[in-house]
Amino acid sequence: MTILRRIRSPRGFLIVPVHYSADPAKDAAWQIAERQKYQRQTDWDREMELDFRSVAGDPCYPAWSDALHIVEDVHLIATLPLCVACDFNVNPCIWEICQIWRGSYLHVVDEIALGPVDIGGMVLEFRNRYPTWTAPLWFYGDATGKALSVQTNSGNWDLVRLHMSGYPVPVEYKVGIANPPVNQRLASVAARLHDEKGQRWIKVHPRCEELIQDGNEVVYDRTGTKELQILDRENPYHRRTHAFSAVGYLIYREWPMVKILGRGKTAPRRPRRYGKLLGEA
Repeated sequence: MTILRRIRSPRGFLIVPVHYSADPAKDAAWQIAERQKYQRQTDWDREMELDFRSVAGDPCYPAWSDALHIVEDVHLIATLPLCVACDFNVNPCIWEICQIWRGSYLHVVDEIALGPVDIGGMVLEFRNRYPTWTAPLWFYGDATGKALSVQTNSGNWDLVRLHMSGYPVPVEYKVGIANPPVNQRLASVAARLHDEKGQRWIKVHPRCEELIQDGNEVVYDRTGTKELQILDRENPYHRRTHAFSAVGYLIYREWPMVKILGRGKTAPRRPRRYGKLLGEA
């Protein structure tokens, strides 16, 4: 019988699923009738499409679509600021290289994914790829990176500033005082992936493999309030969450969705200034 690709579940099990399409009696009419028995797409995906991303929880980015969001013909524009969305995990450490086009579109064009690596190594790789630029450079990312390390007595952003010293264009650090609530960050990403009018505001180059895998594979944990994270490096899922978290901080900074008090819903608002931005040029 025909099987789908082998899947390593978030708990580390190797799953070899057999699809209903292997049964010649289950034709298109059967599929339509069966689909009507499921109220939620995630339930159908889990039970009938054998999509085990939903075992631990629902997908965090259900609006993500490889067919719609991955675009080969997306490239850097020399006159626009270069945006670097940073995650500070050690292994992998992932930075996404982006640009904001026409004030509304986010183009994710390149990805730096290394590990194990320190901040100096990430900055070195960035500067090797982009020794200069023709417009300002904007950094975004995890606000907890400002906390001091016991080992170095420096925060991650302090180290980025140190290693970026002498860069030949103005560098601005658009880092908040604190990270946004997870639900608001995810809601902001969802609105960029597919808004209420059906518009999609994100394009990702296929070379950004970690971000693409996050879009397809990141799920909520059992509380249903935040992304599932796996620390066991033997489990392939341990690489997940970092790329889209980095992009999520950028999206929330530029196009935040905030919770309406007492209504349990989110709504867009103008990007706020997070108080004094760290090292703003």
